[in-house]
Amino acid sequence: MTTISVWRFYVKEIFRRWEFWILAIILTVFWQSTGAYIFSRYSIPLEVRQRISVEVLRKVALLYTGGWYGSAALFMLSFIAVALVHIICHSIVAVRYLSKYSRVSASKLFTGLALAALTAVFIAMFFLLGSTVVFYSHEFYDLKELLTPKNYLGIIAVTVAGGLFTYFLSMTLALLVVILKKPRMLTPISFVPIMLAFALGYTAEYAENIEIQVLPFALITRLSEHYYSNITIDITKPSVKVLIAEIKRLETSVDLLNPIDPLLVWFILIGWITLFTLISTLLFKRQKGINIEEIIG
Repeated sequence: MTTISVWRFYVKEIFRRWEFWILAIILTVFWQSTGAYIFSRYSIPLEVRQRISVEVLRKVALLYTGGWYGSAALFMLSFIAVALVHIICHSIVAVRYLSKYSRVSASKLFTGLALAALTAVFIAMFFLLGSTVVFYSHEFYDLKELLTPKNYLGIIAVTVAGGLFTYFLSMTLALLVVILKKPRMLTPISFVPIMLAFALGYTAEYAENIEIQVLPFALITRLSEHYYSNITIDITKPSVKVLIAEIKRLETSVDLLNPIDPLLVWFILIGWITLFTLISTLLFKRQKGINIEEIIG
């Protein structure tokens, strides 16, 4: 069995999971529609759109769109993680048998699974990005102009990084279920990424604490926002205040932000990915001493 065969198998497994279609795609696209057609009427009222100049409106609309894309991208990844936790946990038994009775190694199996996870992330991103452009362009310009990302390569890079983080976070949680010998806890633990996305990612939109701004959930959101709308990255302030400061700068030319180099944000995010890679590797080695009967429950 080659890595490509493993990849194909796990892509089909992910596509069979309801979490991928219902949560990662349908719910995320629906969430974007509320940002475009409901919340935008309160954040940027129609009278304000008519009063400001065309150039300022476009920048404000793009900043607003980028903010919603960043949050939605984080939730999309957390929804995919729910499916991955189940798939990885169920794969532990398969790894035991295949590595013992065939030429398939654990590294080949999990490499194929990682590639399948990235494939799923990119497909979900396609729906998310497409719905974002269509919904927000329709709301602000009736599709006469398109609010597209400023940096497509940056969006792709963040998608890859977010996919890898999601994969290793999912593996860590799945292996904890195995090591703790609590198979019945699989479903509750699989929803931990969603809870973390809300508690640490969405909260970072409003929280002043810099500690929460340097967590991977907030960093993925900040980078997604930055590459979509070219908004300044300032981890000393919550995203909402950064957006307000950006709008004030358009009006007064006064800069109230403390910009940080995106490269530094990348170093921090890569550090988090490396940390979870090491944790999942250590947990995988530890689970080898546990009987399969205890894993199955």
